[in-house]
Amino acid sequence: MSGFSTAWLDARYRADEAARNPETEAAVWSMCSGIQPLRVLDLGAGTCAAFRHLAPRGPARQRWTALEQDPLLLGAAQQLLPGWAAGAGYTAGPDAGGWAFRSSSQALHLRMIGGDLHSGAAWEAAGPQDLIVAHALLDLCSAEQLRALAARISGQAQGLYALLNYTGMRAWPQMPEDGAVFGWYEAHMQRPQPFGRACGREAPAVLREAFAALGWQVRSGVSRWVLGPGEQAMHAFLLGFMEQSIPEMAEGPGGLALFRRWLAARRAQSQAGQLTLDVEHEDLLAAAHGLLPG
Repeated sequence: MSGFSTAWLDARYRADEAARNPETEAAVWSMCSGIQPLRVLDLGAGTCAAFRHLAPRGPARQRWTALEQDPLLLGAAQQLLPGWAAGAGYTAGPDAGGWAFRSSSQALHLRMIGGDLHSGAAWEAAGPQDLIVAHALLDLCSAEQLRALAARISGQAQGLYALLNYTGMRAWPQMPEDGAVFGWYEAHMQRPQPFGRACGREAPAVLREAFAALGWQVRSGVSRWVLGPGEQAMHAFLLGFMEQSIPEMAEGPGGLALFRRWLAARRAQSQAGQLTLDVEHEDLLAAAHGLLPG
């Protein structure tokens, strides 16, 4: 699950911060209350965005493992963390094969390991955990991969917090071509690949089914990017992703011409301060039976 640029991850960080579902996050901390230190494995950690958001909101003592197969992203995280720590009120420094972050109320430890989230060796290196975090990741996996992950998680942790799983997109002002364009975009997300067909917007349903079969409880809530007229940088990234992906999915010359007209109109709207993109996600918490109320 590599191939994302640091520029894109930096650009989306603020949108992710605003989108996260507060009720689902509150259930995470309720489930984890009393666990000291809290052991967290961050799958496909990228530049450690999940750590930077969640760790300051968690218990006093935490031990995080960031699993990421892209060494460039791990290197970028190493560069980001000292500045983030200073701004968040932590002292930071190397410690026991990782990073130590200390404030007046918290002691955090973070280690980074390279590896594929589907590799048994990576999970063995990570060791037992209390919570698994997957941030903007699992919609890129196939149903078979998600079922295998659920089984692995159930044997190695007490819960999974899967944030920002894509479930749909809309745009304002609406255009007649929106349905076709967004349909092609989602079809590209779910196109056949060497590992299978990515779940895309079906990922939350696959996860619910997989964990229910294991006897786990599941809670979820909507997490939405609302990218209004002031978000031209995010518009540019998303429209650029569509420009790269949709031509192979558009149906014939007429479909490609339709998409190009739509793309030109949306770029003009963005530049004129007239475009809003609404990208809907789902935040999901799965927990071993009895750990969530109700």
